[in-house]
Amino acid sequence: MSAIPAGLHTITPHIVVGDAAEAAKWYAKALGAVERSRVPLPGGRVMTLELRFGDSSVMVASEFPDLGGDRHGQIADPFGHRWNLARHVRDVPSAEIARAAAEAFGG
Repeated sequence: MSAIPAGLHTITPHIVVGDAAEAAKWYAKALGAVERSRVPLPGGRVMTLELRFGDSSVMVASEFPDLGGDRHGQIADPFGHRWNLARHVRDVPSAEIARAAAEAFGG
């Protein structure tokens, strides 16, 4: 297994928005993005999704201020940008991710 999932690059942008599903619609219409995967939550919310722009991916996650903050490892650079750091440790089927997310978010 590779530390970088198939189809991704060494550095993959990850942005956090108020509503990932709405953002995906806008990015598709305005920039031609194609949705590659999605982790849905109960109530129609989306935890995260992957958009393709040509041969590059951008991960888009919804904000969850009700959870009291981020749940990812991040660093801030001197220029005010936050970097989310992660390492791929195992391949997880989409259905398993969605089921765990639903449990974690009260579904």
